[in-house]
Amino acid sequence: VVGIVVYILEALGFKISEILANYINAIGKISYGAFNAIIMAFGGAGGFVLGRYLYDQYKKPILEISRVDKLITPEAVYWRVIVKNVGRTGAEYCTGNIHLWGSDTDGNQLDIKGSVCWSILGNPSTLSLNVGDEQALDIYRIIDGIFQVPTEPGWRAIRIQLPLEKIESYYRLKLKIRIAARNTKPAEKTFELFKQQENIIMKES
Repeated sequence: VVGIVVYILEALGFKISEILANYINAIGKISYGAFNAIIMAFGGAGGFVLGRYLYDQYKKPILEISRVDKLITPEAVYWRVIVKNVGRTGAEYCTGNIHLWGSDTDGNQLDIKGSVCWSILGNPSTLSLNVGDEQALDIYRIIDGIFQVPTEPGWRAIRIQLPLEKIESYYRLKLKIRIAARNTKPAEKTFELFKQQENIIMKES
């Protein structure tokens, strides 16, 4: 049992072999009974650490970008993604970041990175998601023929705005969305953007 615990803890990154080597070097200075007691204690502690790790993995929040969503208002068309917590505890301080990149027909590069905002009152840059909750994250909008991306303060400050014709000139414009939280691993998805009539469509790549 101790051997199994040691093997698993090593796989998780704990330097168990190094610790055991130090104990083995000390055998000549302690009795066999004392050494055996140390090993048993170590096995119990290792089992506790492993059990706690497995429990935390079982209970942790899990974020996923579940789908693309479009909100149409009289003023603009908002393109968003729906983020859901499919884990077993709440996800804390969730943020959304984007990376938009590509090159146009003249070889000019577009490379935009930064945080965006959640699609709720006040457009906050962070929020918490309880178990089973989902929330929309604003990615960009089309307003009066202009492509706009928000910033952390929301739509009060625009990160970038381009005419739709300029967006059309970019070859395979890519958009990576990354959702991060304080207490779990981030979720990521990459999309391609392309012009369709008077709109910019977001399609998973």
